[in-house]
Amino acid sequence: LPDMINQYSKIAKKYLAVPILKSSAKQHLFMHTLCFFAMDDLVGAKKAIQMNSIEDPNFDGSREMELCQAMLQNIDDANKDGFNVAVS
Repeated sequence: LPDMINQYSKIAKKYLAVPILKSSAKQHLFMHTLCFFAMDDLVGAKKAIQMNSIEDPNFDGSREMELCQAMLQNIDDANKDGFNVAVS
């Protein structure tokens, strides 16, 4: 999984550098963040959300970012029902 995190980050950065591919970078940044959740690394997930929103203005405020933030908040609060609502 750590290798996937690096790969998604590299791909997203390459996409952000090419204007025609820039809009597709958001999906790679989203997957990058989800990998931290899969590893149960909440600190890494929080940092990834912050960095991704800085790197890509399209990620900032997107549905993907809002989902990641909701997941993070509900995990922190140990709110299983809120987490289920957020991901459904």
